[in-house]
Amino acid sequence: MNTEITNLEPQVAEEEISISSLIMDDADSDTPPATTGAEGPIVMRVRKRDGTLQPVDVNKIVNVALACSTGLKEVDLVFGSGLVPGSLSLLSGDPGVGKSTLVLQIAAAVAQSKAVLYATGEESARQVKLRADRLGVNAAALDILATTTADDIFQEISAGKYGLVIVDSIQTMASANLPAAPGTPSQITSVANQIMTAAKTSHTAVII
Repeated sequence: MNTEITNLEPQVAEEEISISSLIMDDADSDTPPATTGAEGPIVMRVRKRDGTLQPVDVNKIVNVALACSTGLKEVDLVFGSGLVPGSLSLLSGDPGVGKSTLVLQIAAAVAQSKAVLYATGEESARQVKLRADRLGVNAAALDILATTTADDIFQEISAGKYGLVIVDSIQTMASANLPAAPGTPSQITSVANQIMTAAKTSHTAVII
């Protein structure tokens, strides 16, 4: 079995910065109202009125969420104590090695304490349900979204309703903004970057 889990480095757009529950005292800053994500109130952007980035005092960042256990000891060790809100992790491995089974088990375990979305582009919702039944998965907070449209996933992540979103798999997803076919380098790069941005702004852990 050759399966790897990789934590991807964040790529923050030049015009925005995403943080958790920031308190700003600078009257010259333009801080929009806080929104509510899976981990509580968050501030989407911090910018000066002239549009430049506003450096953030680390002491003004409060209520930073800790890593969430997956309920699977070995997986937590790989992640370094669990899933970090706002993180994007890549699960890779040879075809048929058991990636979909593993992420479904992770989804079921996390769904015991947080809302989880399993977005599948390789199988139908019924197929995922049948596999969940074989694994004995029983989680009331686990939703399934069968789609190959990346924009559907961006919308769900950005809404901040879920503590964890799993995309199985990113090779099957395509953005309507690109004419390329799913699985091409341009589609994978674009979709991954947009998922990362949505994960950071909504404070949602994502596995692709």
